[in-house]
Parts: sequence; structure tokens; C-alpha cells
Amino acid sequence: MSKIYDAIVTTVSGMLPSVGIFNSSVADFVEGRKNQTYPTTLISPVWIHCASLGEFEQGRPLIEAIKKEWPDQHMVLTFFSKSGYDIRKSYPLADWIGYMPIDTKREAEKFINAIRPRLAIFVKYEFWYNHLDQLSLNHIPFIFISTNFFKGHYLLQYWNRWLLDKVLKASAFFVQDESSKNILNSLGYKNGIVTGDTRVDRVLDLLSGIHPLEYFDSNTQCQPILVAGSTWPADEFVLKDFLKYLEWRKNKDSTAGTYRFIMAPHNPSASRVAELTNLYAEYNPILYSNWRGEPFKVLIVDSIGILNRLYGYAQVAYVGGGFGRGIHNILEPAVYGIPVFFGPKHSSFAEAGNLIKRGVAFSIQNVSELKSIWNVQIPQNLPVIKSNASKFFADNNGAT
Repeated sequence: MSKIYDAIVTTVSGMLPSVGIFNSSVADFVEGRKNQTYPTTLISPVWIHCASLGEFEQGRPLIEAIKKEWPDQHMVLTFFSKSGYDIRKSYPLADWIGYMPIDTKREAEKFINAIRPRLAIFVKYEFWYNHLDQLSLNHIPFIFISTNFFKGHYLLQYWNRWLLDKVLKASAFFVQDESSKNILNSLGYKNGIVTGDTRVDRVLDLLSGIHPLEYFDSNTQCQPILVAGSTWPADEFVLKDFLKYLEWRKNKDSTAGTYRFIMAPHNPSASRVAELTNLYAEYNPILYSNWRGEPFKVLIVDSIGILNRLYGYAQVAYVGGGFGRGIHNILEPAVYGIPVFFGPKHSSFAEAGNLIKRGVAFSIQNVSELKSIWNVQIPQNLPVIKSNASKFFADNNGAT
């Protein structure tokens, strides 16, 4: 099976330049790797690999802890996605930052022989056969951190046994919960260690060093009731219907306050921002880059790097992705002790189930469910939600 896999990946990689003519994302994928050269002078680096920005936030506390304990330890950081690489390509604690090579035997061998790591750390779900194979062949230990296994996980399907056997050569799995460890035990793997999710440490660290955003502090005219982060079109349509409902309810009740939304799309490109502006046109949305503190109904964030601070001004948060491949980071808003809403696709995210059980997070299928939960839970249960969120973070920090 490994030979078939390598042949398929090699063939696909050869086709990508042609596909890139019609698809900018594929073109970026190819271009980023085309002229990449690997460092050959680093001394026994630790290699940490993250798929994208979300996984980097999980790996970052560990990088910082390693550098604090061993300041001279060289670090190599790789990304699979362009978005993660572009945002963190200047991260100061890594001695070299680049793209992970495409997972062919030839490219993996070239990469591992160049950097010769003393240890490889894969964040969450980065199961790349040929890179793991090269590490094993060179007797280089590798570990997985913040991993979460669940019933139905693709790696556990019978047709992936060839890959699973390679993955289980890891020196250790640092998993998020007892259930994941039990699954590893059932596979005969005994080096599963329950540590939790390093992102809990990361968001607590962010919270301790938070600084205010201009125009928000002490400006009651600009306090949002809802901040929606990392949204996709499916999320934005639901939230538009929900805002219509809130406005309708306000017209029925003259004592209700003004409902203000802040919308931060997952990819704040010019085209996505234009789509969002058109969708909410009836509310005269303002772009964050143009905003100077005036009242708004809808504020659209057209930049990156401020979402975690914006959550601190909200009464409620909504996190996108749950109507697509899966939710984005719900810990960033939850650390403020506010209720967090998201779509239905969250089964692979242990923190989602944990926060739902504690009454801090709420999964919705449609706008009707959002309205129903809102009317029951918001705002009368906000103090209880804040208390439950605080207990969750107290119980789950320390994974690093």
C-alpha cells in the first residue's frame, strides 16, 4: 500500500502546476515549495510541524517552553498551509520556517537528511506516511501532541491500517482526553499520555497579556452584543437571519438595547470582505480599517491579529466553520467567560463537547435553534456561564 500511496502522491504533485493555472490556492501551494531550500547548519534541531495557524497556536506554548528551558536549542517550524506560513513566517523563536514538503518518499528523504532533527513534534492530526517513515528509518523519535481520537476517525478505518501502523511507531501520544488514550490502548499502543490541549495554556497566556483596542474601552455606543470570528458564508447567512430577528424583537420591545455585531471572516481577503459587505448592506456595515469609534450595527473586520481581543468586548461569541469541515478556535472567546455558539460539525473537537456539557458552548443546526437557545440562556444565565467557563480553564490548564 505504501508504494501505491507514493505513486499517487508523486503523480498528483506532478499535476499540481497545471491545476494551479486555474486555481490560485493550488498555485500558492506549488509556488511556496518550488524554490524552497532547507537549512543544513542547524545543530540537532527540534522539528515541529503544524498544518495551519490553529495548530500553530497549539504548538506555540511548547516551542516557547522548550526555548525557555534550553535557550540554545535550534527549532525548525513547518506549515502545510499558506495561511499559517504567511502569518507566522517571521516567528522569532524558530531558526527556520518553511513549508512541509509534499509527502513523497523522495521529498521526505531530502528534507529529513537536510535538517537531521533530534526530535519531531506533530501537532494534532499531521499523519504523513513518508515523513514518518524517514524518521523511523533514521531512528529519529517523533511524538504527537494535543491529539484527539474519536469513533469514526479516518485513521482508525480498516483501509488505513498501513498508515496507522506507521503512526503507532511514535515515541508518545500526548492526547487531549481519557477517551483518546483508551482508543490507543485498544490498538495495543501503551504510550498514550493524557495531558489536555495546549491551546488552553495559550489562550490563558493571551488573556494575561491582553491590551485594549482603540475606541472600544469606555465607549458604550460601540459595545457589540455578538462577535463572530472565523466565519464562512454558511455562518454569515445564519447570523444575518438572526440579526433580523433581534431587530424585529427590538421593534416589539422599546426597552431593548441596540444590537451590534462584529463579523470577522476566516479569510479577510478583499473578495470575502466585499461579499460580507454586500450580504449585510441593509445595516450599512463599516470596515474596521475605516472605523473611528462611531456607532455601528455591523462592523466587518478586514484585517488579522485582533480577533482574540475583540472577543473580550462581546456578550456572546459565534465561531465559524461548524457548517463546513469543522469549527475554529472556540477557546479564544470562551476564556472570557462568555457563551460560545457554533455550527453542528464539531465531533472531532474535544473542547467543544466539554464546553457544551458545562453549559458554556452551544451547537446549533440553524437560525431557529440559535433563537431558541438565545431566548432561554441569554442574558439571564450569563453569570453561571462565566463561572462554568472559569472552572473549565482552571481544570484544563497545564498541558504544556
